[in-house]
Amino acid sequence: MAQSVLPVLLVALAAVGCDRCPAPVPSTPGPRLPVPVASPAAIVSVAAAPAAAGTSAPSAAPASAAARAAPTWRGEYCTSDEQCAWDDPCQKWRCVAAGEAAAPRACAGEPARAATCACVESMCTRRPADLASGASAASGCTGDEQCAVDVASGTCHLGGETLIGPIHEQGPVCTCNRGSGRCELLWSGPVPCRSWRDCSWVRHPRLRPVPATVVPRPVPRQVRPCRDGEIDSLCVGQGTDKLCRIEGWSC
Repeated sequence: MAQSVLPVLLVALAAVGCDRCPAPVPSTPGPRLPVPVASPAAIVSVAAAPAAAGTSAPSAAPASAAARAAPTWRGEYCTSDEQCAWDDPCQKWRCVAAGEAAAPRACAGEPARAATCACVESMCTRRPADLASGASAASGCTGDEQCAVDVASGTCHLGGETLIGPIHEQGPVCTCNRGSGRCELLWSGPVPCRSWRDCSWVRHPRLRPVPATVVPRPVPRQVRPCRDGEIDSLCVGQGTDKLCRIEGWSC
């Protein structure tokens, strides 16, 4: 009899509540999953989503300040200039994949920013006409290895990802001005040559070719692959149109 009454009593207590019942035991949270990082284009698309019914939708902006400020380090992959375009055709903040570009719009009254958007070293790359405008806002660098370039915006940053791939012939790189302590934007290359003797290289902050008259070749002869090293700066091309180019081998 006692066994048959007990379930009924428990159901009744649950129905009316119980002031002295023990607090529920919180469940143990599962492992934290990595949070996906949205691209600037994704952030803008979320920000420009339609408002709920009964509310007025804000006018869509080409890109938020936060999206423009967030460096991606590597640019979008490309094989031709036609695959790259401006995130905002008027402001020209970032050079992005053509599929992520904003629609054309009137630019009346907006300041013009002289820059080019092109496919450089297989990345959509912004090259400002005034390279000084790409200097880092923060100061404190003491060496080139502390400076990183955001290819899409053509800007330098103190700290950040520097392992974004070599500059085979030409491209943007940030170096440290030890006087000001700021990272400054430089356009490295192309380096003309007549033979391999004219070509050398530096590894930091991005592997790139430089004239041997500026930096003596680390190996005083043509590099024998995987014997003398895994990279070399070669003189490639025809006639007078020869350029130094970084080549590498898997050793």
